[in-house]
Amino acid sequence: MPGQDLFVNNKKETVKFSYENGFLIVDVVLNNYLPLTFIFDTGAQNTIIFDKLYADVAQCTYDDEVRVIGADLNVPLLASIARNVRLTMYPLPAVTRDIVVLQEDLIHLDELIGRKVHGILGSDFFRNVIVEIDYEKSKICFYDPLEFNYRTLDDYSSQSVKILRGKVYLNCPISYKNGYTKAADFLLDTGAALSLLVHHNQEDSLVLPEYYVRGSFGQGLGGALVGYIGVVDSLKVLSFNMPYILTNFQDIDSSFLMIESIEREGIIGNLLLSKFKIFLDYRFGKLYVKPSKYFKDEFLVNKTGMTLIAQGLDLNEFVVSSVIEGSQADKVGIKKGDFIKKVGPWFSRKRKLTDVLDYFSRDDGKKVQFELIKNKGTMREIHKRIKMELLNPFIKH
Repeated sequence: MPGQDLFVNNKKETVKFSYENGFLIVDVVLNNYLPLTFIFDTGAQNTIIFDKLYADVAQCTYDDEVRVIGADLNVPLLASIARNVRLTMYPLPAVTRDIVVLQEDLIHLDELIGRKVHGILGSDFFRNVIVEIDYEKSKICFYDPLEFNYRTLDDYSSQSVKILRGKVYLNCPISYKNGYTKAADFLLDTGAALSLLVHHNQEDSLVLPEYYVRGSFGQGLGGALVGYIGVVDSLKVLSFNMPYILTNFQDIDSSFLMIESIEREGIIGNLLLSKFKIFLDYRFGKLYVKPSKYFKDEFLVNKTGMTLIAQGLDLNEFVVSSVIEGSQADKVGIKKGDFIKKVGPWFSRKRKLTDVLDYFSRDDGKKVQFELIKNKGTMREIHKRIKMELLNPFIKH
């Protein structure tokens, strides 16, 4: 049974992860030969390699071609199935899985994360077991459900969940400022670097909030995620009421609604999940949570209104990929394609993308000086110094 082969001599195995810009990054060795980095992704059924080059180097063999649709529900991508691939995530024993291999990397998640990422580790790797995710200690533990002592979870809140094709769906009441509340099914997705996403055109009663802005809020398998960003009044996760959540609202293409079975009305991502210590029981369909030390922390908001990607050989050149109209960045003239040379006292080349984005989430009212390069690499290259006040765009000042 898939998942049970993770346990040989031990009934519990632990791996460490690196939390990078809202993603859980783990090290995986392919076919006992090639060390790669993957996103640990409960929102994906399959393990996926983004570029066939790496699978070729590891001497994978292929047969069927398939169509891949990510949790973002964007454009489907063609891929091949590699059979009987050995995957090792130390100290776990090597296991054999079929994996999905994209023809070429059209996703470029490394630009969004700020470090090289080769694929995603989907639930087919760890299904049928109990998975503990501890954001405080940056560790993932795998337990054999037949040997697990459930009494250790007596101080956790619990709720039954739906598990369909290896994905976990939690039913939660969501509330809006107008007083309307509706229970909806949300995919628990550690492959999503966001708090909450709602598909507002799938269910008539899941509507946009009173105040929202249009913009890009991430990257999926099919490309950039574009939609609306606003705030919902609250989301109730088991017995815990989570107020004032910055929420992404995404339309699902009507053609997907016709040809695909969409089991959810939204996604709960890492920025919200990280407020809890989590046990996912894939064998018996149950979620256990209790608040972590981050529970009462405010949700971080990028208070500039611009999105950055990392480029260059070392992923330490930061380029503006989008700017929300009317945001602080827009008001001071920052445009798509501008290079960020310096943020406050830091030269960007000496920092990681995560450092810069954390800086953008500082307290309201802080003034930050930027140095930009416009038209970089051309004869008309312009160096510009500006000062911007960091303001939460979803609070009236």
